[in-house]
Amino acid sequence: MKVNKEAVKFYLACSLMLVAVALGWNWELQNREHQKRMEMGARSHRVFLVLKDAVAGGDLETYESLADDPCRRFIPNEGLLEVAIETGRVEMVRRILRDGVPEGHLMAEKVSPSPSTGSRFYGGSLMSFTEDPVLLAASLGNLEVLQALKDAGAGFHTRVKWKQSYGRELRGLPPEKLQLTPAGEALRNGHVDAVSWLLENGSPSPNRV
Repeated sequence: MKVNKEAVKFYLACSLMLVAVALGWNWELQNREHQKRMEMGARSHRVFLVLKDAVAGGDLETYESLADDPCRRFIPNEGLLEVAIETGRVEMVRRILRDGVPEGHLMAEKVSPSPSTGSRFYGGSLMSFTEDPVLLAASLGNLEVLQALKDAGAGFHTRVKWKQSYGRELRGLPPEKLQLTPAGEALRNGHVDAVSWLLENGSPSPNRV
């Protein structure tokens, strides 16, 4: 049987053309998806900055107005909770806890190591959080914030923290193991009333760690 070479060439050319079109279309779809993710990431960051300012300033109206924003689901409440605790915005602490934080965030037994880059709990995105909320609130001695955390189910037990330092990294040593109690953090910062409150609410004595 004689093979028609021209027909074969035409068939191969059509096949290659179809493959090229399919690859080009696939690339276009991936590029569009990438663009959407980039735009969503940029918008999420802008929304986070607005929320962060609202939390720091105690602006409940702005905070609530962004509740239904499509980007809101990409913004971790842990980071906003940290801002609220640091600035002493008790009502904001309550609102953020009402909106929910990941299970276990208020009951952590281990605190992640502190990277030597300067960030503390999680390093990376500006939207990330860096401190254990209970230890942070205890170190600031704000009783209303501590009560809000307790009402949300926070535990005041000892935390184990692995602290890394540049010097230990250079010597090839593992992170330093620290055992921290909320009462101990309050005492270290001179908040006597908070120490008494924490001891009454389940924090181990700093002297027993």
